[in-house]
Amino acid sequence: IDNTEGDQTEKALWTINNAKNWSEAVAASQADGQQKTVILRSNWTANATSVTTTKYTTSYQEQYSTGFYYGALQVPSNAKILLDMNGYTMNRGLSAARSYGCSFYTQGVLEIVNDVDPLTGKSGGKGTIRGGFSSNTGSAIYFTSGSVTLRDIDITGNAGVYGAVYVTGNYKLTLGGSVQIYNNRE
Repeated sequence: IDNTEGDQTEKALWTINNAKNWSEAVAASQADGQQKTVILRSNWTANATSVTTTKYTTSYQEQYSTGFYYGALQVPSNAKILLDMNGYTMNRGLSAARSYGCSFYTQGVLEIVNDVDPLTGKSGGKGTIRGGFSSNTGSAIYFTSGSVTLRDIDITGNAGVYGAVYVTGNYKLTLGGSVQIYNNRE
């Protein structure tokens, strides 16, 4: 967005449809290589799917294809996403272990924060990631390359063989503010 002084400011994508916002932000970041911001506008619970294989039974993706993998939110290697949870909860909603049963699968750059909403001025408090249940990855966040930054969020109520956050390789995980990872089980 150009302002009156000719400076460019990134427009945060938002509608009440979190899946649409996510998909469009990932596609835009892949296209221009720039970080895109998604602000949650409501709690986001993965929907039940008709898929009954061990791949997944819940999915965040709805009808969108870009930015999702086995029902989890994906940040591909050529994308940079800042997710402002805005005090809301993301719930994968799995009751049994599934392959890639995490909420986030990233190979790019992912930053998950809680900031003051620039449109409403609301400070949403801490966001929460819950409901992941993975048989082969971290139950909340799994990343295989790139970097993940977490600030002022809770990760709780997840289950998986590799804990809540699983990093494979020599990649960067940064924690800031008040990040609490608790009541997750293997």
